[in-house]
Amino acid sequence: MLRRLLAFATGAILMVYAALPALAADTTQKTFPVPEQTWDYLDANPPSSFSAIAYSLGQRPQKQQVQEQVHALLDAGIASGFSAVDLERGILSLVKLGQDPQDYKKVNLFSSLYTHENLYADGLDGALFALMAYDAVGEKIPESARNAPSGVIDYVVSSQTRSGGFALTTGRDPDVLMTAKAIAALAPSRELPYVSASVEKAIDWLSAQQNANATFSAQKKPNCENTASVLIALRVCGVPLDDPRFVKNNADLLDALALFENTDGGYESYFGESSNPAATELAVIARITSQNGMAPYLSPSAYPGYAEPEAEQPDPFITYTIFFLKFIGILAILYFIVIITPKLAKMIDRKRQKSQIAPEDSRDAGGDTGTFEIHIPMKAQVPDIDEIIKDEAKSRQETNRPKSSEEKPTGE
Repeated sequence: MLRRLLAFATGAILMVYAALPALAADTTQKTFPVPEQTWDYLDANPPSSFSAIAYSLGQRPQKQQVQEQVHALLDAGIASGFSAVDLERGILSLVKLGQDPQDYKKVNLFSSLYTHENLYADGLDGALFALMAYDAVGEKIPESARNAPSGVIDYVVSSQTRSGGFALTTGRDPDVLMTAKAIAALAPSRELPYVSASVEKAIDWLSAQQNANATFSAQKKPNCENTASVLIALRVCGVPLDDPRFVKNNADLLDALALFENTDGGYESYFGESSNPAATELAVIARITSQNGMAPYLSPSAYPGYAEPEAEQPDPFITYTIFFLKFIGILAILYFIVIITPKLAKMIDRKRQKSQIAPEDSRDAGGDTGTFEIHIPMKAQVPDIDEIIKDEAKSRQETNRPKSSEEKPTGE
């Protein structure tokens, strides 16, 4: 029996170690177009306003700090009133955190958005983020609502400059960032002819702004955030990376984005600077969007193959060691049950038998057992009265009879 058990244990251990490569593959991070070093950089640094989107797209566990910041923003807005942009960003963040903006602490933030009284107070941003939030939540909005989607779309299209670009407010020159955001916000409504025409005009304007190294500038210097924003906008609209309008000197937008990557895995905003979380998170969003071609602000479940992010896996060596020790523990328990338990039962049985024999042995040896015997006659004896009377008479006669000379005392 023992040999069989040992053989089973040996075979099981060999099977476990043979399976280690497969187990190791299961514990590795899912493959994305973002190097692990970049995630390490982001994990080690404070989050920016893009963190919830980046980590959701990367199927990574969200930072606790991000959730706390989003909730603090929303709680303050509920208490004292929202600006349109803060409300929109809060809704988009909740969606990426997997929470329902229609039931945040019993408040319907979504309805608060399409009934907001000052949607355009922050310029074009208020309209653009509203369209993104509508698309992210995906719920039907009454056409009679103050900020119905059709009205917001009309506002955005009417804000386009004659050159094709977009600016934050009327009277300003168009810029790359606002134009890229406008394209991304209008992309879901391209089935409307006037929207499609507006988007194509904006794309052509962006092509004219591209640098010779395929980057895009901010403040007349190549900039990571603007380059990433253009890449996002184009891919959401289905523009391929090799579109001739956006290939410069054989470099496409992914090549341009890579120019801002530093050796620590992070991205710099401008050449020669240190990495920063905002540029890095937006670069991550751009790289993932370039691969899937979907708007980055959608609900996590909208993306094909999405899986809930798992908690950070411990070191595989530690995992295997713990598993092996548990396995050995189970074998020890089985060994105890199969081998030791019968032996213990036999030992207990022997002791019981000895305890039963011991009293008999002590009596045979004549030892004091601490007991005594009582003899009780089985039948009582009744006295004979006649015999008693005869015995008494005979005794008196012998007493009264005269003594003989032989019996007299020698002194007479």
